[in-house]
Amino acid sequence: MVSKDWDYLEPDQKPTLGLVAQLAQERLHVERGIKVATERLAEIDSELREEFPPDIGEFQTDFDGYLVTCKRGSRWTWDNESLKKTYGPLPPKWVKTTYSISRTAYEKLDDEEKQSINSALSVTRGGAKVSVQKLGGTSVQTEKSK
Repeated sequence: MVSKDWDYLEPDQKPTLGLVAQLAQERLHVERGIKVATERLAEIDSELREEFPPDIGEFQTDFDGYLVTCKRGSRWTWDNESLKKTYGPLPPKWVKTTYSISRTAYEKLDDEEKQSINSALSVTRGGAKVSVQKLGGTSVQTEKSK
């Protein structure tokens, strides 16, 4: 449901339209600046990464009085089927096993099946999306934290 007015607020809580328009205009301006700066920062970081070995680890170098550090982490991915074959249904404590059900699969279940697993389900609020659009322009969306 999209609400285009402030009817859900008490009269003394409703913002003035001039303030909302001013904040919306400022938000668009700041968002554009952040986008440009973020893109340039990514370009700079990419160029700086090229000055360091591609190996995993932390590397530091002094470039004309600037200490530049490049940290390359590692990601480990385990083949779950291979681990199941190795350890069977009761793996050691240090082998993690996880159970989850996709939202689409859950929504396809019948009510009885849903009832049997609802105690294992926690639903938390996700991030809010804010959209500002200059009339006659295009919409810009950003992800906001909780």
